[in-house]
Amino acid sequence: MFRSIPLKPFMAAVALVAVVAGCGGNTASSTDSILTKNAAPPLVSDSTLVSTAAAVKLSCSQGGSCAVGDLGPGGGIVFYVAPTTFVANASCLSACKYLEAAQSEWYVKTKLANTAPWCGVDSALSATKPSIGAGRDNTLIISKVCAASPSAAQIAKSYVTNQTDWFLPSLEELGLLYSQRVVTGVSGKVWSSSEDSKNAWMIDFAGGAKVSAGRTNTYTIAPIRAFAATK
Repeated sequence: MFRSIPLKPFMAAVALVAVVAGCGGNTASSTDSILTKNAAPPLVSDSTLVSTAAAVKLSCSQGGSCAVGDLGPGGGIVFYVAPTTFVANASCLSACKYLEAAQSEWYVKTKLANTAPWCGVDSALSATKPSIGAGRDNTLIISKVCAASPSAAQIAKSYVTNQTDWFLPSLEELGLLYSQRVVTGVSGKVWSSSEDSKNAWMIDFAGGAKVSAGRTNTYTIAPIRAFAATK
C-alpha cells in the first residue's frame, strides 16, 4: 500500500531544490568573493625584507657613512673624511676612510692625564713618520721605546671606549685635527707622534704654528682613531 505525502511540504522542497540548482553558479561566485576578501595577506619574501632593511639609513656611529662633526663609532668627533681610502695599522687596515678625535674632556671619565712629555729618551727613534695613516704605528713604536716613563703616546694608546685602537696623531693627522679645532674643541699646544731628530713636532692650536720641541716638554694629548664605514 502506498503512503500519501502531503502536497504542500513536497512542493516546497521541490521549489527549494530548484532555487539552489538554478542559482548554483551565483552562489559559488558570491562565496569565492567573500573568501577572497577575508584571505590572509601574502607572505613577505626574504628579498623584500632585505630591501627594506637596506633602505634604513644607519648613522655614522652605527657603521654608516660619516661627515665632519658626526659622532663616530668610538664615541669621538669625526674630523676628517678622506677622498680615497688610506692604510693605517688599525681595525680598518687598508680600507680606512675617517678619523675621529676623542671628545675634548675625554680624560675626565678615564682619569688619564691629558698632558705629558713626548718621551724621556733623548736619542732619535728614526722610525716615526709624518703622513696620514702613520699615527698608529708611530704610537706603538714610541710606547715601546719610552716604556720607562709615561709618554703622550702611551696615554693616547691607553684611552679606551668601546674601541681600543686610539693613538697619538702623526704630524699630518694633527694638522687635519687643527683645521677642525672648532668642531672638536681641541685646544692648546698639542703633541704629534712624529719626531724631528732629537725633538718632536707639536702644533700650537692658538695659531697653527708647527714647532719642533724638546721631548721632555709637557704638552696636550689628543687621542684619535681611524675607521671605515662597515655598512
